[in-house]
Amino acid sequence: MVRNNKRKTDRKGITISAAQKALSYIKSGKSIRKAAEAFKIPFESLWRAIKKKEGQISKNVYPKTCSSRQIFNDSEELMLVDYLLVTSHIGFPVNCRTLRSMAYQQALRNEKSFPTSWTEHELAGKDWVAGFLKRHHSVSIRTPEATSMARATAFNKTNVKVFYSKLQDLYARNNLTPDRIFNLDETGLTTSQKPQKVIAESVTKQVAQLVSHECGQTVTMYGFVNAIGNALPPCMVFPQKNFKNYMIHGAPPGTLGIAYPSGWMTAATFLECLKHFVRFVHCSKDNIVLLLLDNHESHVSLEAIDFCRENGIVLLSFPPHCTHKLQTLDKTVFGPFKRLYHRAANDWMYNNPGKRMSIYDVAGLVRKAYPKSFTSSNIVSGFHCTGISPFDFRRIFFSVIRQRST
Repeated sequence: MVRNNKRKTDRKGITISAAQKALSYIKSGKSIRKAAEAFKIPFESLWRAIKKKEGQISKNVYPKTCSSRQIFNDSEELMLVDYLLVTSHIGFPVNCRTLRSMAYQQALRNEKSFPTSWTEHELAGKDWVAGFLKRHHSVSIRTPEATSMARATAFNKTNVKVFYSKLQDLYARNNLTPDRIFNLDETGLTTSQKPQKVIAESVTKQVAQLVSHECGQTVTMYGFVNAIGNALPPCMVFPQKNFKNYMIHGAPPGTLGIAYPSGWMTAATFLECLKHFVRFVHCSKDNIVLLLLDNHESHVSLEAIDFCRENGIVLLSFPPHCTHKLQTLDKTVFGPFKRLYHRAANDWMYNNPGKRMSIYDVAGLVRKAYPKSFTSSNIVSGFHCTGISPFDFRRIFFSVIRQRST
């Protein structure tokens, strides 16, 4: 198959005026070939136009004058598609080179006729892969997400069923409405931005872009969202011993700033975040809220649990290594937020040439990215696609069954 075909002749198609003149000429008793020669029209184009007019062939069907040869028949290609889908579902997707090797081996084993270039490299051609993907839209070239063995094995029917049964029990016991269902999670914000795609000289093999640091400092940010699409002001943990108010200069209004030497979340800093959460939610024992979170060690301290009991916060943790499938913020919010954050950091580097980004610039970058990513539509779709609100256990459970069965 040739993807970029180059015309080798100057033969052109048929125009409407030329076709009308040729048809009149044919009606006078001349043959189609004579009319084609008289008006310098390709014979096959004139023949096709006449047959269309007479209704003998469909308007969308043309005689194949030049077509690429398909190595495998339709049933054989469908079997290959099914194999590719199965391997992608179980976490071992096939790359293009492996697919080309498989196609060559299959063609060789079944004694298919294929181009000689396949034998030279013992691989199917890139043109064959392009044609294969064009014929089968259920598969395409994707960039996979690195998934550890722990995540792959922990996301199973047993863990998912236990989590959703507890969630359903809490809904019924506390009569929870969507405005009282919250999710919180943390993400790291670095002072070394991720470069964006740029326009540069096409013949240059490597294009360089300046970043602030090779390994920048990290500021931890906590996000809070609820099932009706609201987002609370974030909490930011700076890698400093003492907190100063200028650290959150330019941050979203209401942001809580905390300092800890490592910049990571600990039991003490998490307790401060819970107090920040209560100030905005106004929960109590008479107004209980549900807080969904992962089972990080900083979230399960005795002080945090006692504080939640006193203030009407019911904690429910996700199963270990399952947050990539079950957590709202991971599914639909943090991805757009990180992209917008790095875009804002990239703009900062352009507007401040010769300067290095510090942790005191992170708050201003968060203010640019936060309102555009923590939107109501992103948050609501996250709760919906995970089946948390509205409650839909089948949405995730059946996807696990399909994944394991394949």
